[in-house]
Amino acid sequence: MNLCKVALPQIGNWKKRLPTIEEAACEELDATMASPPPLSLSDPLRLAHNSCDAEAMVLRLKGCCKATRSQLFVWLGKALPTLALSEVGSKVVLAALEVAAGPERSMLTNEFQGSVLHLCASPFGAQVLVSVIQSMPTSAVAFVPQEMAGHSAEIARRRFGCDVLEAMTMHCSEAQMLSLAAELVQEASELARHPHGSSVIQHLLEYGNEGCRTAIIQHLLPEVPLFAMHRTASHVVEKAFNYGSLAEKQSIARAMLQASAPVSVADIACSRCGSSLLEDVANIEVFLGEFQPRLVEALPRLGQSKFGRRVLTSFGLMAPSSTGATSSGNHPHSAAVAA
Repeated sequence: MNLCKVALPQIGNWKKRLPTIEEAACEELDATMASPPPLSLSDPLRLAHNSCDAEAMVLRLKGCCKATRSQLFVWLGKALPTLALSEVGSKVVLAALEVAAGPERSMLTNEFQGSVLHLCASPFGAQVLVSVIQSMPTSAVAFVPQEMAGHSAEIARRRFGCDVLEAMTMHCSEAQMLSLAAELVQEASELARHPHGSSVIQHLLEYGNEGCRTAIIQHLLPEVPLFAMHRTASHVVEKAFNYGSLAEKQSIARAMLQASAPVSVADIACSRCGSSLLEDVANIEVFLGEFQPRLVEALPRLGQSKFGRRVLTSFGLMAPSSTGATSSGNHPHSAAVAA
C-alpha cells in the first residue's frame, strides 16, 4: 500500500487566517502607547534642516495608526508653512498630505492660510501648494486664489509660482479663477513673451472657459504677426489657434495674412516658429484661397528658405518632393501651382 496517497481526515472547519490583532485593537493599543516624536524632538521646526529626523518622521507618518497620526498632525500644526519652505521639511509636509484622510486633510490645509505668497516664491513651497491644489477638494483651497488676488501676473512670472497657477487653472473652479483670470488677461500680451508667464496663458487658453479664451485672443490679435515669429509667444498663438473657435481661428489667420511693415506674411513663412503656425493654418482648408495668392507673390523668396518651402508645400504650392531643394538645385517655380 502506498502511504503517500492516503488522504488524512479533516478535523473541524478551516477558516481564513485572521490578523493577530484586529485593526481597531491596534489603533487603541497605539493610542495608549503613543510616544513623543522621534529622537525626543520638542520643536517641529527642527525638521526643516535635520534630514535624519525628517526621514524618521516621514516613515512614522506612513507607518503609524490613525490615533498616532492625528497626534503627529497636531504636533506639526503651525510649523507646516515654515517646513514647506525647505527641501528637507517639505518632504515631511508632502508625506503628511499624502497620508491624511477625512477631516485631517482640511486641518492640514488650513495651516497654509496666510502663507500662499511666500509658498509661491519658494521651489519647495510651490511644490507643496501644487500638491494641496491637486489633492484637496476645491472648497478646501478657496483661500489660495483669494490670497493671490492682485498678485497673479507677478506670480505668473516666477519660475515656481507659474506652476501653482497652472495647477489652479486645471483644478480650481471657474468662480475661484474668475478674478485671477481677469488680471492675467489684462497682461496677456506681455506674459505671452515671458518664459514662465507664457505657460500660464497657454493653460488658460486650454483649460479656461470660453469667455477667458476669447478675451486673451482679443488682446493677442494686434501683435499676432510679431508673436508668430517669437520663440516663446508663438506657442501662445499656436495654443490660441488650436483651441479657439472657427471664428477665432479665422481672426488669427487673417492677422498673419494682413501683416504689414515691419512684418509681412513672407517674413512669418520664412521663420521657424511662423512657418509652423502657417502649416497649422493650412490644415484648415478654408484659408487656402486667401493665403495662396499672397504666398505666390513671395514665391522667389520662400523658395530659398527651407521653412518657406514647407509653407508652400502645406498650401499646395509646391510638390512635397521639392521641399528639400536648395538654391543650387531645382528652382521652386517649376513646382508651384499657378495662381
